[in-house]
Amino acid sequence: MFASMTLLVLPTLLPVNYTATSTLATVVNLILLRLLLLEFRAIVHMRQSYLHHPSRANAVTTILITEIPPHMWKSTTLKQVYTKYNGGTIDVILPKKEICDIKEIELNDLLKTLEGTRQNLPEKFGFTSTFWKSIKKTTPNLYFILAIYKLRKEVETLKSVAILRFPDLFTAHLVLQARASSAPLKMNAIAIDGEALDELSIYQNWRVRAVRILGTTAALNTLAIFWAIPIAMTGLLSQLVYLDAISPSLNVLSNRQISAIQGLAPQAALSILMYCFPLIIQLLAKSYPQFEQSEVEILIQRYYFVFLYIQATSSRYPRF
Repeated sequence: MFASMTLLVLPTLLPVNYTATSTLATVVNLILLRLLLLEFRAIVHMRQSYLHHPSRANAVTTILITEIPPHMWKSTTLKQVYTKYNGGTIDVILPKKEICDIKEIELNDLLKTLEGTRQNLPEKFGFTSTFWKSIKKTTPNLYFILAIYKLRKEVETLKSVAILRFPDLFTAHLVLQARASSAPLKMNAIAIDGEALDELSIYQNWRVRAVRILGTTAALNTLAIFWAIPIAMTGLLSQLVYLDAISPSLNVLSNRQISAIQGLAPQAALSILMYCFPLIIQLLAKSYPQFEQSEVEILIQRYYFVFLYIQATSSRYPRF
């Protein structure tokens, strides 16, 4: 629609000399658009063929489910939810189920103890005042209430993660594309390859994970962009004799020593900066909520490429 409007409007807005150029440019853009649509259609067809290929019919795909509500953290419930995608068998793994059962037993014991403590407290304490009566009643209750609250949070955290194994790739692809829960930010599906998982990132709340993502992304982007400033300023080391603040202190050195400093200092400083940048990225990437070690490596490569791209594009500008 916009292409046809362009063909009709441009000849009236542009001079006669530019009509042929604008028409040719519009036709070329239409051809490129058609090529892109054909390419996208071919990519979709290739992905569908890959998922339905007989050689991958028995490929087991592992999916990590996070932010599971506590009442749904059961093998039967999760199977009922996810068997709707293919109607086949699904293996459900509940990590740390034994630890969760132990903590639930402790929680039940604390609840029973708290209830017994409330029942055993006498109504009369002799001739003490009303203030001391309230203190004696609330002091043991406060301890149990805090312990119960902490255990409940730990149990909810342990019940928020499950691992599903699907017998085919197509079902796993559907699980990744569709939402299994109507509640926002619940039942999130993440594809994993079975490597060692980062438990700190898996069991974190989505709010904490979002704050970590925003903070780490801002720090990495800022570092990748502004790290070029100290690199560009390394050229000042080759012009030490022209700096008024440093020139008087260089009078004690000979010309050969000054030449050696001006020749070697920029290269040494540049080498140190280029060597330290990947190490700093690696330290910052550890705070990024990634579930597998391979994702951390991809993150480091991505921001290192951004850094090198900025260096390559800024090299045409004069340095300090």
